[in-house]
Formats: sequence, C-alpha cells, structure tokens
Amino acid sequence: MSGLVVDIVDLPRATGSVKNLQIRTPAPADLGTEVIGVPEGSDLALDVTLTSMDDGVLAQADADLHVHGECVRCLRDLDEDRSVRIDELYLFPQVIEAQRAEGDEEAEDLLAVGETTLDLEPALRDALVPTLPFQPLCRPDCPGLCPDCGKRFEDLPAGHHHEVIDPRWSALAGLLAKELRKRLETTDLLLVSPAARARETARPIRDRLEPTDTLVREEIYNLGPNGILRVLAEDGADARTVVVVGHEPTISVLAHILHDTDDDLASQISFGVPTATAVIIDVPGTWADLEPKSARIREIFTARKRD
Repeated sequence: MSGLVVDIVDLPRATGSVKNLQIRTPAPADLGTEVIGVPEGSDLALDVTLTSMDDGVLAQADADLHVHGECVRCLRDLDEDRSVRIDELYLFPQVIEAQRAEGDEEAEDLLAVGETTLDLEPALRDALVPTLPFQPLCRPDCPGLCPDCGKRFEDLPAGHHHEVIDPRWSALAGLLAKELRKRLETTDLLLVSPAARARETARPIRDRLEPTDTLVREEIYNLGPNGILRVLAEDGADARTVVVVGHEPTISVLAHILHDTDDDLASQISFGVPTATAVIIDVPGTWADLEPKSARIREIFTARKRD
C-alpha cells in the first residue's frame, strides 16, 4: 500500500471533526510529466489535516518535495525543492453515484472516500502537475544544443557552425585530385584548413598524391593570405612541392599578390576562382622568402564532372 494512503477509521463522521497527521514516505512513480517531476523514491513530507464534511472528507495538506527534470533545449539537469498545497474534497461513493445518476459528466473525475482509507496520491498529483512547466528551461534565453555536434552553444565560441557538405562535392574533389596527380610528380606537404569542406576535399588529394606529411592548420581558415604565408614559412622549410587546400577568396588573392607578371593569368585570377579549382604556382626561392610578385602562376584549372 502506498505511503500516501491514510487510515480514516479514527476520523469521526460528525461534521467538523478533524484528524491531523504527518506523512514521510518515498515518492510514488509518475508524479509529474514526461519531462519533469518528482523522482520515484525521493522523500515526500506532508502535513495533513482531514476534516469530516456532510458529503465526504476535506483533505488539506502542505507537501514538501523535490522536482527533477531536464532543460528541453540544452538537456541540463534541473533540480528544485518546492512546496505544494492540497485542498481536495473526497466524496462518499453514494454522493458520487447520485451525481452520476443525474448525468453529471464530471462525476467520473471526482475523488472518492475509501471504505476505511483515503488515497492522497491523486490529489497531490492534481495539485503538482499544473504548476510544472510544460517545457522546462534552465533559463529563458537558453541557446540550446548545436544540432550537428550536440554540444551546448553556451560552451562553444561565438560563431560556431558546421559546414554542410553537398554529396556532389565528393565527386568533384576526386576529379580535382586526379588532375593534380597528372601535374605533380611528388608532393612533400599537404596543408589543409580545418573547415569540414576543406578536409573533405583534402581526403582524395591525400590518397592520390600520397604526400610525405599532412598538416591541418587553423591559420589557413582564420588569417587569410598572410596565414598561408606564415604556415608555409613555418612548416614548408624542407618541402619542395606543397599543396594548400584552402578557401576563396583567400587562394585567388594570394595568387594574385605573388604572381610577377601582368598577363592573362593575372587578369583571370583577379576575378577569383570557382569551386574545385587548383592554382599551380612556381616559387623560385624558399617559402620563407615569398613576397609580392616573387612567384609565377603556371596554370589555373577547374575540375568538372563530364556527362
């Protein structure tokens, strides 16, 4: 028998008779909603007053309990101690039956006095559930979870996002890698931006070119042309051929800065390059010595899927 079922044998039937009691009991199951409620087995404390009435028993109580749930946006645990007030009239069965006979549609929902007991659980549930939030939040402006990585936005840097890779891009990346393999005898170093699309492009290039070393560097994504020059100076000292997988307009701007001739290639690169394009640049000196107009564009080509 539930600890919320109380004995009323010793409650006199005379109207106005009172019985006071204190209840300390584990919480029953399903005391709440699907997203927030009182954990089963947690402590419940009730100070109860039962009063005999003409047509039943008035149950009044103050219940102290613990509520647990999760923020519906970020899934953070929510815990709160709270008090709930119960004011519920339990009717004698014959009173409920009389109302049912009169066609009272709400008679089925009325609480009934047992033969010798009173079950406070439904009254407690009716008092508690309307006070619980329909969608519990840790705070009103909770930003929730990143739908891609599942981490809390508030724990991530500003501007956090994930690139969505078009499945068609894999085919173009493969064609680009194939064309590069035709043009480059060896590859000593593959430098890659950390962005998802750049890493997706680099995968077939790495498989085809088999570079001696592959590095993913934040500077390629964050610092533009100067970031690439810095990485080349720091990591390319012993490399003869370097392939950089980066972004537009960074690649075309850098190529335009380095190109030493005012020709058709200079004009072409000044307008930027489309997706899946490679710019091959010949560098006569060291990577650390790169400066404006110190190299020459050999070729610009774009991978295209043939029908």
